[in-house]
Amino acid sequence: MRIRLLAAAVLMFGATLLAPSTAQARDLQIESVANGPISRQEMLLRSASWIRDKVPYSQDNNSPHVNEFGSYRRDCSGFLSMAWHLSSSLSTSTLPSVMRQITYDDLQPGDALLRRSGGVNHVGLFVGWYDTARTRPKVREEYDFGHIAEERVWTNSYFKTFTPYRYNKVVGATTSPGSSIGQDVTGRLMRFEATADGAVQLSEQTGPAATTWETGTIDPPGGVVPGVPIATAADSIGRAYYFARTPDNKLRTGWESSPGAGPWLSATISPTTDIDGVETVQPVGRVAEAIDARGKLTYFVRTSDGRLLHGWQDQPGSAAWHATIIRDGAGIAVQLDGDPVVSQDVHGRIAFLARTSDGKLRYGRQAAPGTGPWVVSTLAATGIVGNPSVGLDVSGKLVYFARGTDGKLQHGWQSTPGADTWQSTVIAPTTDTDGVETVQLAGDPVISLDNSGKLTYFVRTTDSRILHGWQNVPGSDPWHATIIRDATTNEAAPAAVDPVLYTDSAGKLVVLLQDTWLYQNAPGTGPWHLRAISG
Repeated sequence: MRIRLLAAAVLMFGATLLAPSTAQARDLQIESVANGPISRQEMLLRSASWIRDKVPYSQDNNSPHVNEFGSYRRDCSGFLSMAWHLSSSLSTSTLPSVMRQITYDDLQPGDALLRRSGGVNHVGLFVGWYDTARTRPKVREEYDFGHIAEERVWTNSYFKTFTPYRYNKVVGATTSPGSSIGQDVTGRLMRFEATADGAVQLSEQTGPAATTWETGTIDPPGGVVPGVPIATAADSIGRAYYFARTPDNKLRTGWESSPGAGPWLSATISPTTDIDGVETVQPVGRVAEAIDARGKLTYFVRTSDGRLLHGWQDQPGSAAWHATIIRDGAGIAVQLDGDPVVSQDVHGRIAFLARTSDGKLRYGRQAAPGTGPWVVSTLAATGIVGNPSVGLDVSGKLVYFARGTDGKLQHGWQSTPGADTWQSTVIAPTTDTDGVETVQLAGDPVISLDNSGKLTYFVRTTDSRILHGWQNVPGSDPWHATIIRDATTNEAAPAAVDPVLYTDSAGKLVVLLQDTWLYQNAPGTGPWHLRAISG
């Protein structure tokens, strides 16, 4: 069994036992694992360092640029190798071994644009669109002798001579942070569960994209509230973390002692504010977790009186935490009736969504990446039940899915990437592949981007099946839908609980249920295979 055993380290709020110092935390960030999964946020952070350093172009292997992110050759492919945190500087001819071709419509920040034709061998890092028509990309690159690393806007004619690619181990085009499933630095999926006796149980694949799992206990019985979903995320150095509630109304967090390896450590955080007054509150519901633009882990949890508690690490990797109650522009505490879901927007600001007592959605975002105050508003959606799901589409817009009182699916999106104005529509829960059937929704939806960049959703029906929907093309209606069936039996996959969702290291969507899981036959396409978690 390869599940790592727990090494308990019970810490109270503000304690520094087992926590790295500020200098150590900074050093740890440098030691993230090469050739492992990497988020788009980290790609952009790493690439920005060469622009900051004004790194001059060179193809000399003997004079690499060396900074906090390693040593790499100072040409276009060395720059991309650094941004993706490869173990060495690849070339334009060898980079295809670690990436796959995608469509122009699917381009997301951190993807590559490669050309090897017409006497041009060049690659750049796509960071976003300059125009709303998505014809002119913003690209970071080392592009010729006499120039330094910089971000430029390409013309459409030049852009179209390049082919888009995606790093095989990019993470982040998945379900929103706060899910109970994540991925370690080796590429294995991990699911955290609070068992009936209050232990934390970890199930993880035996290898990247493997079809077998192993399960073990990493936090002993009595430590967490049974049955409440556990949130997970990776910190700035690649260690997996989980967050849960304790029976005595505190928060429990655990983490790997090093990226991809145990033993597991744990801490108890008292939910006490230390910013804008000191107050101890009582958390209820499930915790949402995310990493902010400064590399700090953050958490969000609803309190017993309907307010929103927000906590964050003192420094990346630290065991000292700060916390506050989120307030709107008038200084009034945000009031919620549902659990928060969180994501970073296209600008790197953390945003949250949660249901209010009158069935609407409350939206808030940081004023700037990694820092408050919070900009808060109420969206036009009405009749929301349960908890929404939130994520980013291929254009960089935040999107949400939520179940309505009418059993249909409400879908909303930012008017433009990063905007505070939203649009919405209702998606009828009707299948149009493998038969036509209208179903009634019962659970909370989960969403992701598939391998091609299409938004997809999964939601439990009133008769305990799974409705799966997807866009016709990335970023565009109409929607298609089907009931997920096992490829072997053609029987509808049973769903007694809401699904959780992730993308594995092979690019396949994976749906986890109670003791079973489903995975696509190939990235972006069915049929689906149903297996037991245990093997």
